[in-house]
Amino acid sequence: MESLSETLTDLRTRQIEHREDVIVLIGELGIDVEKAFFSMGLTEAQEKEILDILTRQLSRLVTQLEAGMQLDDDFTALGARVANAVNKVLL
Repeated sequence: MESLSETLTDLRTRQIEHREDVIVLIGELGIDVEKAFFSMGLTEAQEKEILDILTRQLSRLVTQLEAGMQLDDDFTALGARVANAVNKVLL
């Protein structure tokens, strides 16, 4: 039983770390693109077009991430229920 509990805890920790890493990567992407604009010599209209594309796509990505987080939470809840059921059987 302890092994199952440890596995569930490890999975939950990795889920949280993954979420945090993805959020950081999204933020870094925006910063990198903005920095690149200065060296590219783009017009303001070109910069705006690129930023609009990125904003739309990042918005879609965030929506998918949120759905993935909900799925992660659902799996975590399922794991807790399984651990609880196993506990009852073993006791």
